[in-house]
Amino acid sequence: MATGNEFGDQTQVPSGYGALATLKYESFAKFKSDVSAGRIDPTVKVVVYDPENWADTPEQERKDPGRYLAMFRDLAKSRGYVYGAAPSRDIVTVSGGLCTRRSGERISDAFLRCRIAEKAAACSSTGVCPDIYQAQSQVHESDPAMFRWFLEQTRAQARAVNGNVTFHGGISTSPYRTVATAEMLYTAHQAAKALVQGYYFTVNGGEEDVARAFLARLRQDDLAAGL
Repeated sequence: MATGNEFGDQTQVPSGYGALATLKYESFAKFKSDVSAGRIDPTVKVVVYDPENWADTPEQERKDPGRYLAMFRDLAKSRGYVYGAAPSRDIVTVSGGLCTRRSGERISDAFLRCRIAEKAAACSSTGVCPDIYQAQSQVHESDPAMFRWFLEQTRAQARAVNGNVTFHGGISTSPYRTVATAEMLYTAHQAAKALVQGYYFTVNGGEEDVARAFLARLRQDDLAAGL
């Protein structure tokens, strides 16, 4: 999948690539408006909902993510899109939310206790299901054991309610308060590669060389395995 810009060039699949044109939305309200107004390019095949504790996600969506994850799923699937759910861990830090972090509790622990992954991956009563669940695991990539643990736990929740959901992790060249190296990315990947079917890879400007080095390392592994 190649993610475009919902406010600009929606289709950003490089020439000659077989990737699916994808749009990531932080707001259900914006997605609903774009659908109603016919603003989504017909080449877009995948839509992803990424509610986070930031201004881009409306307050009511932040406070009740389960409800809006279900609404996004139902609208996306009714329009024929491949749908991915990617709620941020920090959705449990919203003041006044239905389920929030307790005093002294780690954000990842609260995310799991609030069963956000389960809500995000769940099917409707009529059998409408998300196609993809993406765990935003990148914050833990400097600690391979924690990285694997968070992916194990979110995967278990997601697959418990939707055994067919494609499970993705998250990696980044600049996870929270950290600048990654290619070795850090590779070590995290090795720790959890049996759990995921892919990653959402965030590459910040100026950090392309780190991404290239990491991807080259994966390519070396593929060649060594005869792939």
